[in-house]
Amino acid sequence: IALFFLILEYTGSEFLLGLLFTVRMVGFAILQPLIGLMADRYNRKMLMIVSNLLQAGLALVFLLVNDSSDIVWMIGLSGLMMILHGVYMTAERASLPNVVSEEDLATANALDAASWSTALCIGAMLGGVVVSIWGTNAAFIVDSITFLFGTLFLVRLTLPQTIEESMKGPWLSTAIAIPASSRRSNLGIVERYAARQEKDHGYRDAVGRP
Repeated sequence: IALFFLILEYTGSEFLLGLLFTVRMVGFAILQPLIGLMADRYNRKMLMIVSNLLQAGLALVFLLVNDSSDIVWMIGLSGLMMILHGVYMTAERASLPNVVSEEDLATANALDAASWSTALCIGAMLGGVVVSIWGTNAAFIVDSITFLFGTLFLVRLTLPQTIEESMKGPWLSTAIAIPASSRRSNLGIVERYAARQEKDHGYRDAVGRP
């Protein structure tokens, strides 16, 4: 919200608003295969902590925006923060199978998606309130504090992780090969779930339960 306000205040350009969205999304999308490999190759908890700390520092850099000449690097910095956000989200979601059972994984993913959407809506609303009352600088400071606050929860968190040998190959070829292996892994989960459901239905039919 604060970034949108600065763009409109200093430039009044709708094009730059669109460019801000584009830079944020393109960086995240293009680097996603490599980000996914990072989450499988390195300690996920550490990736999330480092991502949060870097974003806490970068959020304060926006305090240096003073006129229209700063908008270009502001947009670039926002794109960098989006990439770091992608690192955090990918590491977080890759950690779910390690902390919940296979039976609860679908529910955990649903709750994760729901909480993310809720936080996005509430955060946007609160961001608008902060900007309208205290200004953009206050919004950047609060943003930085929330990253630090989230890091405190991560420090005490235990995330078991096993790094597979298939993840230790060359970066580019391994990153490109991941989607196929992921599809096979996901297919295996679906097949096991279907088999379990079929077994359960067979049991209910045998004992006459609905």
